Amino acid sequence: MDVISAAERELDVLRVQKDRIRNRQLEAIRRSFISCPKCHKESRLSNWTFIQIKWYTPPSGCTEGDYWNTSETKFCYLVCPKCGIESYVYVHPQKNKIVRLVDKSSFTTAQLFKTVIVRETRPLG
Repeated sequence: MDVISAAERELDVLRVQKDRIRNRQLEAIRRSFISCPKCHKESRLSNWTFIQIKWYTPPSGCTEGDYWNTSETKFCYLVCPKCGIESYVYVHPQKNKIVRLVDKSSFTTAQLFKTVIVRETRPLG
């Protein structure tokens, strides 16, 4: 039993260390600076608003459609915390940096950004 207890204690210590490292990683990403293409001022990623685009695929045929799609980060928008301008990530001068920070981490957009807005679109008709 002593070996099992020692292993459990060791695992507990490792879990605490892992959580501490993940928190440091999250804070480092959130502290990354992004510049606004309009006002050219820099703000930390954690101060920006992220706009996620979702669109609906209606049913077609017996087994197709009737689901929601979520756009990739590069097809989303960011709102500058300084001037309020909404910029399309795909044409943002720091697109690669933004995509890397968001997509290459294991954190959600809600953890990374100040606010996340989901913009849903449905086909007309």
